Amino acid sequence: MTSLPHITVLMGTRNGAAHLRQQLASLAAQEHTRWSLWISDDGSTDATWAHIRTFAKDQPNPIVLLRGPQQGMSAN
Repeated sequence: MTSLPHITVLMGTRNGAAHLRQQLASLAAQEHTRWSLWISDDGSTDATWAHIRTFAKDQPNPIVLLRGPQQGMSAN
């Protein structure tokens, strides 16, 4: 049997706390389990960081949270 490739998921956030839990739960529920998540947050002032940290505590996969440039979606 061929092993599945590792997938890196890239996510940009900014004040996305209202929808972030559902997005992260969807990622965790996927059949493909060989993944890591890189999140670049572009200056959130809501609970985005708290949601990501809570999610990361329970995940066996790497979660990398970066501070974005705070110059808008394209730069992030």
